[in-house]
This record gives sequence, C-alpha cells and structure tokens, in this order.
Amino acid sequence: ETACWNHSPQIQTLVREAVFRAAAGQSVRHQTIHPQDGGPSRVVEFIVQPILRADGQVVQLLGEGRDVSQLISADLALAETAQRFRTVVQNAHAVIFILDREGVFQLSEGQALAQLGLAPGQVVGTSAFELYKDSPSIVESIRNALAGETARVQNTLGPVTFDTIYSPYWNAEGELDG
Repeated sequence: ETACWNHSPQIQTLVREAVFRAAAGQSVRHQTIHPQDGGPSRVVEFIVQPILRADGQVVQLLGEGRDVSQLISADLALAETAQRFRTVVQNAHAVIFILDREGVFQLSEGQALAQLGLAPGQVVGTSAFELYKDSPSIVESIRNALAGETARVQNTLGPVTFDTIYSPYWNAEGELDG
C-alpha cells in the first residue's frame, strides 16, 4: 500500500532545507507530523543522505520517507506502562526488591522500606547476602530463589514481620536472570 502524506508549506520548507543541507554534505533526519483527511495524523521520518565520491564531492542524494506512526505509538504505550509500573511499585505499602543472578540489588522500592530503616533505592548495588548476613533464613531463601525455586515465608526483622514471596525471574530467553 502506497502512503500519501499531506505536506504543509512548513513541511515543504523543512524538506527543501534538508535537501540543501544534504547537497552540502550533511546527513539530515527529521520527523514531521502529517494531518490526514478523515484519519489520524501520521508521523513521517525523512532521511536525506549525500552520496560522495572519493574526493568528498556530493554526486547524489538518497532520500527516504517512512511512516513511523506505529513505532511512535508503541514507544509511547511502553513508556506509559513503565510509568504506571513505577508509580505502583513506589507507592505500594510493601517492599519490592529485584536482585541480579549474583544477589546484588537492582531495585529497592516500596513504602514499607521505611520500616526497615531504608530509603527507596538505598541498597541498589549492594549484595543481599551481605545485607542479610545475620539472617540465615533470608539468605537461604534468596539462594533458593536464585536456584529457581519460589517460596512464601515469614521474615522477622527487628519488630516487623513480613510475609515474603521469593520468586525467580526468567528472562525472555528462558534463563534465570535474578
């Protein structure tokens, strides 16, 4: 299917300037928004590249225009999902930790961190085995999760008892990742 994009005078000027810059030897890339009659606006990426001879003289221009609307929409949806996840995690009345394969904290969030005397992100980069070295049951649960086992246990740290779920994380390739 061939795309037909409406080119406003502003976009025509932008494309003309891109051609002049490319003729002077610069690679140019722009994204422009094109309103469509009876449909949603489209985002088009224009690329104009000079083709040079060995002596550096511009001999041709290679131009491309492609509709990137779906890519932009997917990126925005992913960013919105990530922001929602961050908001939920940061405001959860819980403690949420993510460890890498070696047991090093990659994420430390949740309102209940204060009950442990911790601030969000405070232990990121620290070994969980070092932080909980005086709590053998926690160390054992972490080792088991990093070996692929899921467990639900109660951990008491000072005056607070947490209902804790240790769960392995498997990446897209099916490998244990933390």
